[in-house]
Amino acid sequence: TVGLLGTRFTMEQEFYTGRLRDRHGLTVITPDAPDREIVHRIIYDELCLGRMVEESRLHYR
Repeated sequence: TVGLLGTRFTMEQEFYTGRLRDRHGLTVITPDAPDREIVHRIIYDELCLGRMVEESRLHYR
């Protein structure tokens, strides 16, 4: 079993989850839909811009 975090596409589409499952026999778990939205927002609205908002950091502590 492996946990997968990333953009919405990474977590929801079969490209990564399917390969991890089919090629390596792993069960892939991702956050539920509301948390996937938060992770996606943090990646694009903060990390891609070189920003780290304290509230976001504390959210995943």
